[in-house]
Amino acid sequence: MQNQQIGEYKILGTLGEGGFGLVHKAVSSTTGTQVAIKVLHRESLGNEKVVKKFFHEAMILARLDHPNITRLYEFFPDGNAYAIVMEFIEGTTLKDMIVNHDGPIPYEKALNICLQILAAFEYAHDNGIIHRDIKPGNIMIDKNGVVKIMDFGIAKFSSAASAETRTTWKWGAPHYMAPERFQEDGEMDVRSDIYSLGIVFYEAFTGRKPFDSSDTIRVIFCHLNEPPINPSTLLENLPPHVSTAILKALEKEPDNRFSSCAEFASALAGEEGDLKRSSSRRAKPDDSTLILDETSIKKARQKKAAKPEREKPAKPRKKLPLHYLVGLCILGILILIAPFVADDILVFFRPAPGDMQPGTFKNPLGFKELVHPADKRMMVEIPAGEFTMGSDMFEGEKPVQRILLASYFIDKLPVTNADFARFVEETGYTTQVQERGFGWVREGMEWQKTTGAFWRMPDGVNAVEDEQMNLPVTQISHKDAEAYCRWAGKALPTEAQWEKAARGPDGRIYPWDNAMPTIDLAHFGQPLSSLPWPVGKTGSSSQSHYGVRDMAGNVYQWTKDWYAPHVRNYQNPKGPETGSEKVVKGGAFVEGPLSLRSSHRDRYPPDFSSNLFGLRCVCDSVPLHTAANP
Repeated sequence: MQNQQIGEYKILGTLGEGGFGLVHKAVSSTTGTQVAIKVLHRESLGNEKVVKKFFHEAMILARLDHPNITRLYEFFPDGNAYAIVMEFIEGTTLKDMIVNHDGPIPYEKALNICLQILAAFEYAHDNGIIHRDIKPGNIMIDKNGVVKIMDFGIAKFSSAASAETRTTWKWGAPHYMAPERFQEDGEMDVRSDIYSLGIVFYEAFTGRKPFDSSDTIRVIFCHLNEPPINPSTLLENLPPHVSTAILKALEKEPDNRFSSCAEFASALAGEEGDLKRSSSRRAKPDDSTLILDETSIKKARQKKAAKPEREKPAKPRKKLPLHYLVGLCILGILILIAPFVADDILVFFRPAPGDMQPGTFKNPLGFKELVHPADKRMMVEIPAGEFTMGSDMFEGEKPVQRILLASYFIDKLPVTNADFARFVEETGYTTQVQERGFGWVREGMEWQKTTGAFWRMPDGVNAVEDEQMNLPVTQISHKDAEAYCRWAGKALPTEAQWEKAARGPDGRIYPWDNAMPTIDLAHFGQPLSSLPWPVGKTGSSSQSHYGVRDMAGNVYQWTKDWYAPHVRNYQNPKGPETGSEKVVKGGAFVEGPLSLRSSHRDRYPPDFSSNLFGLRCVCDSVPLHTAANP
């Protein structure tokens, strides 16, 4: 079919063929844009179910606009058939990446891919779409490492009835289906997609499926009855939080899974250390979408162990806004009448792409998060706007002012030993404390000059062990902190940026609210301790208004500003031009509760290094994810 024309598009070649149609690579004769065109086989036009599925996919894609989802350009008749014109993705499927990789995909690359996938599905779910056919073969990774989700052919609007019907429950790839897909009274919602994503992520990290059998009945039985093997037993040193997140997504009962992809992403994202990889079997190329026969499903059900019936609480139905109801009615009418209406009615055009970046999703508090491609660390967007800075409690914190800041991104958690180790390994950097041969260690209320103290031995006695690589890095001078940030394509936060990320727009005293700190909220009041806690230990209970964590206690954090008591500029203040001491914020594990207040500020010479000082970074914007060709 090469060099033939479909509408304004010249066919360059065939990309693939399925049971019901072809996908061609083509180029627009008007814009020169390369596209992918999906066209139904002529013989499929008599199959009402197939035609409706084809129309349905076009309707779904027309509704979605996200950088991690394949974009729809047009949907129009092609003679007696129909064509969907989509974004052309030059890259590989996740399925091929898993099958062709020599062992498991490297951890950081797999995590990057999984977080982008979750960003796409968080957006789709927020727009009322459940995919229902998630599998590695429907996930593309382009040449820049950007994920693109494909094939919404059996997706559904989550506002529709949640019980599966006999016309839809048999479609799909059994290895990736949620248990409720095989139950007579099974109900589908976003948690069914989350289960499928758990299967995909299990395979992405370990190189094998949790239920890997060529016997479909056996696979269905395992989904219904068998717990998966802990992925940590298949991949040496896989971070525990990754295994825990995947296993939670794979819970048999939907109520025990994550309730959203944002929750899944928050649990999955963590601070990566130096990880060893164990060998593992490659994935088998058997994730094709099947039309399951009812006999197979019944056999698997019959093998299911008997369990006592539990009464399920009734789920309240959400009322939809009127414009959604109207839109759904129109879409339903179009699907029903599509084969019988005039050609010129069935044309859809794609709007210009949005401004969300690949891998972006909203955290449970509603603020954007994404992984920075340079140091692979999660960042939170702090939107532009005013906040209250300073306090009247101490002279150095005065005056109380309203400050206006432009938007920026800040690290969700402080930089860890593992992060700093990657920086040192890649650059050969030597810290100031290593050059001078000593650092400062806090013992009780006194600073002790300690020979041999540096970031790998913060107290000068005990070396950082492998299991302590997720502790915040310390014994870092201001110069060292700036060097790390430059390597990561970022900068240290100004004092105003740090304080806004901690206090939020409502001027709270502590990141969580105005309540005094407790041991559940922060690591503080331990003058005899020598070690901070691992980053993120206090979880979401102590996070700020924006979802930024570890902003009170544990370790102080350097800021960009020189210290001086002064009236600040109203807009984007940056502190004085010169000075002798830099501002540190956040308090530390040896300090009392007053030092944990977000307005508290202390200051030290920029070459000062101690076991209480760490860092986090900011940037104005986060570049697109980049990666070597898969």
